[in-house]
Amino acid sequence: MGVVGKVEKYLDLLTEGISNLVAFFLATFTILVFLQVLTRFVIQISLPWTEELSRYFFIWMVFAGCTVGVRRRLHYQILFIMNWLPEAKKRILEGFVDISIILFFFLILTRSMEFANLIKSNKSPVLMFSMAIPYSSVVAFGTLGFIFAIENFMKSFFSKGRPVVSSGKPTEV
Repeated sequence: MGVVGKVEKYLDLLTEGISNLVAFFLATFTILVFLQVLTRFVIQISLPWTEELSRYFFIWMVFAGCTVGVRRRLHYQILFIMNWLPEAKKRILEGFVDISIILFFFLILTRSMEFANLIKSNKSPVLMFSMAIPYSSVVAFGTLGFIFAIENFMKSFFSKGRPVVSSGKPTEV
């Protein structure tokens, strides 16, 4: 197995780990919201920390799930244009889209790192931990999205056949 195969295998394991993390975030989020509803409406006591913590789990779940979508090329596509174009122009358009996505994630990564650095001294209202923790989800999203976008570009650019494009059908997460 060559270097490319080893990197792809590692990224497959990383994607699987992120998918498991998303499932954990979803389960935790669901439990926290259920606990909040139960204590607020049944026991008549409000637990403010559950609302705040569930919000942060939800944020992490969304951004982590998005990175899996980037890896699997599940972003919005206008397929009727792709199907209309000749093969050579499809590759050019896909390359342009891949480069645009790479630039987007580079911007997200650099700006989110700046913002997380600015906000690190702010504390969350109830739990009193650094607001850099929830905002670091955007840094993780930018980093992983950047890596996965580069991988997608490399697969498209160096593949001998047609580049890997999502069929638009849902895949297992």
